[in-house]
Parts: sequence; C-alpha cells; structure tokens
Amino acid sequence: MLYGQDNIIYNIKTDTNFKDFQWEKDSDIIDQLFARYSGEKPGASLMVIKDSKILVNKSYGYADLEKKIKATHKTNYRTASVTKQFTAMAIMILIHENKLNYDSKLTDIFPDFPDYGNEITIKHLLVHRSGLIDYISLLPEDRIDQILDDEVLQLMKIQSQTLFHPGTKYEYSNSAYAVLAEVIAKVSGIPYSKYMKTKIFDPLKMTNTSVYKKGVPIINRAYGYTISKNNISKTDQSTTSAVQGDGGIYTSTSDYQKWNKALYTDQLIPLKEFEKSLVSSYDDPELLIQQYGNGWRIDYSRSIKITHHSGHTKGFTNYSLRIPELQLCVIAFSNRNNEDAIIRIGNTIAALYANNRLLIPIEAFIEAIYENNGYKKAIELYIKLKNTKENNYLFSGNALFIIGQKLQKQKKYKEAIEIYEFNLNEFPASFSTCFELANCYFSINEKEKAKIYYKKTIDLVPTIYKTIFNTSSQRIN
Repeated sequence: MLYGQDNIIYNIKTDTNFKDFQWEKDSDIIDQLFARYSGEKPGASLMVIKDSKILVNKSYGYADLEKKIKATHKTNYRTASVTKQFTAMAIMILIHENKLNYDSKLTDIFPDFPDYGNEITIKHLLVHRSGLIDYISLLPEDRIDQILDDEVLQLMKIQSQTLFHPGTKYEYSNSAYAVLAEVIAKVSGIPYSKYMKTKIFDPLKMTNTSVYKKGVPIINRAYGYTISKNNISKTDQSTTSAVQGDGGIYTSTSDYQKWNKALYTDQLIPLKEFEKSLVSSYDDPELLIQQYGNGWRIDYSRSIKITHHSGHTKGFTNYSLRIPELQLCVIAFSNRNNEDAIIRIGNTIAALYANNRLLIPIEAFIEAIYENNGYKKAIELYIKLKNTKENNYLFSGNALFIIGQKLQKQKKYKEAIEIYEFNLNEFPASFSTCFELANCYFSINEKEKAKIYYKKTIDLVPTIYKTIFNTSSQRIN
C-alpha cells in the first residue's frame, strides 16, 4: 500500500520493480494515487492506452453529487484547454482542404479587422505567438452573462494593438483559440460546433462528445465542484464557460481514446501533416522556453517527445498526454477546480507504463502520502525513495514544495518552514522555496530570519520575476 499502517507505508515504491510493472498485478498503486478522488466526492476518470490496447479504464467518485451519479468512462467532462487540440485539428483540416493556409492573415479572413491583424497569421494563433490581448482582462468585473466566441472576436476588433509584435514572443492565449473558432465558422460557412461534429466527432464515432452551448443538454455530464477544507461547493459555470474554441468541448475517456487512435492514422488529415504540426521552433527569448505545436505542448525526456496539454476551468482540471514513439496515451479528467494533482498523477502513470524509458516523477507519491499521513511521512518517503537505487525516480524541487504550499495555505507556518528548509537543502538554487520560506518566517514575525531568506531570494531569482524580486526588496528595508 501507499499509505496506511507504518510498517507497510513504503511498500509500493521500495518493493515494486517498475521494469516489470503490470496493470494486472500492480493496479493498487494507481488506486492509491487516486484515493483522494474516491468516495462521495467529485471524482475522476483515467484511461491508459498502449499499442492501441486499453490497459487501464478506471473511474472514481461522483460526476454529479446532487443526483449521486458516479463517474464512469462514459462521463463527459468539460475538457477546458484540452479542447485546443481539437480546434487546432479543425484548422489543419481546412488547411489540408486548401480553404486556408498557415500564412493567412486575420485581415484576409475578416476584412473589417483592424490593421494590426495584418501582422497576425493563423500559425501565430495556433502556437500562441499572436500577441492578442487576453479577453478575460477586457471583461467588466461585475459581468454576469457568459461571453461567446463571436464577442471575443468583436472585442479583438475594437483593440488598436497587440501585447507584442506578432511572432516575436510566446504568450499563452485563450483569445487566439476563441478567434480560431470564429475562423473555422467563417471559412467553413457553418458554426464551430457543427463543424466539429461533422468533421471530427462523427467520423471518429465520438458519439458521447459535444461542444457546450447554454441550454443544450450534455449526456452523461459531469458537473464541476470546488473543495475547500471540508466544504464542497458546486462551481460548474463562469462568465467564460461558454467560449467554445478555447475550452468548450465535453468528452469522456472512452471517446478520447477514439481521438487518440485517429492521431496515428490518416483518417482526419495525413499523418505526416499532423506530425509536422508537433515540431516547434519557437523558444521564448527570455528563457521562459515554451515549445508548442498546434494545440499541444511539447516536451522531451531522454530525447523522447512528450505531447501533452492540461485543461483548467471553473470546476474542472484535466490532462492528456501522448508519447507517439511509445504508442502511449494517458487521459485523466476530473470535475474539481484547480486540482493539479491530476496532472502530477498523469505524469507518474505515464512513466510507469513507459517500459523503463522515462524517469518516474515522485510528486504524486509524495502528495498522496502527505494527504493521508502528514508532512513528516512525506519527508520520510522522499528520503526513502532517494536511497532506493534500483528504481528510476525523477526528483525535483516541486515534490516537497507542493506540500509546503498546502501547509502554508492552512497557516501551518512552522510545519511549512520544516518542509521548505529541507527542500532548500536538497535544491539550493530553488528561489521559489527560498521566497516562500522567507514568507513563512515573515508571517510568524521572525523578521530577521525572513530577511536572510529574502536576501538570498534576490541572489537566486532571475530578474524577469519582478514581483518576487520587488517584494523581497521591500520587506528587507
């Protein structure tokens, strides 16, 4: 077990040979990682696909707490930014059909678009290099009614400039993908939702998948929730929840596996065209390196390409990860607000199924042990794993930093200090750990100790992080 009695608390990591990891005999490991989602709580669904075979198909908790409907592989979650890979594919289909091209300008498609649109190409929109202003920042604070994609486009049309010259910088943009939805509608002549159904969902027999539109029922729908301390509240919609192109698709793990299968074929577009879209040559000039293909983030581990995307929206946190070289896909959807644990679990599970080709991140294990046994056991497990040489673990400063943040949020500053001090000893260059350690000492009125760590933060922090730099400087003086 991962947690429970002290004498068996570490068994799943120190006694398991991950070179021989098999779902059939080691499923308890995954169940324990998902224990936080089990019971009468907002839940999660997981699917692992390898070599076209479904190896894991598990769901936990509830899709609808009020009606006591449990989550299943057919539960439809609002995928949030996981939607972007679908929107990007729709654009690629139009390009393949010669109805559009990557160099098409916004002013080519929308003649009434302001002059600055003459510098923004379809490719800029796809890879977050457009510089379009974030539409959320343009909404009044007291707005109640939901904004739609067309209104996002209209908001862009009344702007006179971009955040930066298009193509010169990476900045993640929901505005870009809302505009892309309108590009799809304009070029195809049919609404975005109909285009997605006609060109993607129906051909792939994704019969459980739909694009959100207020008032239109969603079958097998999961509702979003927020968990705070012992309180669970329904937080299913916001003013931005009806925007379709950047995050409006509802799908299930069962339907997503059909999508994943199609991405190894020529069914939607030629496979070579899709693979070419996942080669990014864009690096941020200020060291904030982001490699982004059409609707996918791109990372490399041991020279293996990992394509992935998270999705965050009110009441939902989701994650999808594909490793084409290993024919491996991990899908993890949850109906919980800001529950990044699902992403950490997804990365760990992907490594477990990678035939020892990837290092195994420890964050999910550390977080699970903390949730059930406290922060001291989390430190103990960290040490235990570090001394376990036969396994292939990936250690990062994030593993215990996450625990420190949880304690800090609960105002358990002394416990957080213990975690942060241990973490800073392990990762002396971690300016985030150093800064939060200083904040904890500041919170308990130990100003001299706080100053020591604020000064150290200034030495460690890159100057691009102005907020941290300035706060540290102000609190020293």
